[in-house]
Amino acid sequence: MRRSIVFCIGLFLVVGISLQGQEASISDNAPTLEELALRLLSVSIVEEERMVEPRFLVGQLPQNLPAILPLAEDARLIGSFVNDTNTRIAIDIPQPVDQIKAFYQTVLEAQGWTKVEFPTGGSGFETTVSRFLVMCESRRGPSIQITANAVVDQPSRVLISVNTDLPQSSCSFRADQFGIPRNVIPGLTNPSGSRFMSGGGGSSDNDANSNILLRTTLDLPSLALHYANQLEDAGWVRKDDGFGQGLVWISWTFDDENGDPWQAVLVVQDKEGHEDEKVILIQADLAL
Repeated sequence: MRRSIVFCIGLFLVVGISLQGQEASISDNAPTLEELALRLLSVSIVEEERMVEPRFLVGQLPQNLPAILPLAEDARLIGSFVNDTNTRIAIDIPQPVDQIKAFYQTVLEAQGWTKVEFPTGGSGFETTVSRFLVMCESRRGPSIQITANAVVDQPSRVLISVNTDLPQSSCSFRADQFGIPRNVIPGLTNPSGSRFMSGGGGSSDNDANSNILLRTTLDLPSLALHYANQLEDAGWVRKDDGFGQGLVWISWTFDDENGDPWQAVLVVQDKEGHEDEKVILIQADLAL
């Protein structure tokens, strides 16, 4: 967290945001904003008096990356920040977040990298507009994290973080380290072009739920089909369905990884007074 805060401060300094304070005397050796930012962002390593100096690369990718990172179509490379074992690359990409993640996952998997799966304490619907992907070359590292943020009426903002500091790598992550309960509802991606408004969910040993409010142009049957296809891919079996005024529902059965039977219902409905907003809910209960 501390490094992230200092990094943001450094970027503000580089783009020229004025900070009030005592002015240095003007001379040929006067410090610059870039020099100040780099000094604040630098990491000192006491190793035979060696100092690790960070660098800003405007509009450039750094050399000697552990993997080939091509730019997506129509991407705008903002630049890079290089500091010893950590590199950050800022890019604007006019594509949906899911498409950006899929692009880099495909690119890195072709080079032998694998995706790290992180539990969230509950799966179900995507309930965030900032999504990340972590890829690892091996169980020890290095790691590459792609974070993509959707911005209304603007290109998605992408930050690629490359970590070659193996002891600090995310690649040795194990889900059982955290004692997080598994959610039986599979991860569900939202339709392309939709906008997340709010959502949540939770789980226990006997039940699980996930809900989301989306802004989308899809009608109720199309939206229900979008999620139903993903549930079927996860092994859920459709049992029944129905509809009413402003409402579509589908009931399901499935077995969890222990072989225990569950029953569930998917409900998709219009939000009253908001034609382009839809409420989607999944409720699952242990059938024993």
